[in-house]
Amino acid sequence: MASNSAAAWDARSAALDILRGNRVAVVATAAGSQPWASSVYYAEDGFVLYVNTPNSTTMLRNLRENPRVSYAIDERKPTFFLQAIGRASVVGDADEFERARALLAAKVPEAHVGHPSYTLVKIVSEVVYVSDFRQGYRPRAEVVIQSPSEEE
Repeated sequence: MASNSAAAWDARSAALDILRGNRVAVVATAAGSQPWASSVYYAEDGFVLYVNTPNSTTMLRNLRENPRVSYAIDERKPTFFLQAIGRASVVGDADEFERARALLAAKVPEAHVGHPSYTLVKIVSEVVYVSDFRQGYRPRAEVVIQSPSEEE
C-alpha cells in the first residue's frame, strides 16, 4: 500500500469531517472496574459532542461517577474513523442547553431534547485520533483538543 504523507493530510479537518458527517457515536464509560459502551445519537459543536440520554441509562450513571469517557465514530467500516478521549458533564446552563437543543434538533430530530425523562450531556474532547485508510496506509494521527490542565 502507498503511504500518505502527513503534509498532504490535515487530521484536524478530517476529524471535523467525520464528526459532521455522522450522527451516531459509541460512548464508553466506566464505573469502578466495570466498562460500558453505549450507541448514541449526537450533535457536534466543533469538538464538543451533545448527547441526549434517558435518565435511567448505565451511561449516565457511570459518567456521573466517573466523567472520563471515550468515544468512537465511524461508517461501520474500518477505513475512515475517529476515536477520542474526553470529559462528560450534564448540561446545566440554560443558554448552552438551548444552543445544544437547536444543534440536536437540526441533526437528530428524534433525540427528545427537553423531554423530562432525558438528560442532556456534553462531551468535551481532549484528544482525538483519526485513522484514514481509504487511499492507502496512513498512520493514526493524534489531534490534541484540550489538555488536562484546561479541564473544567
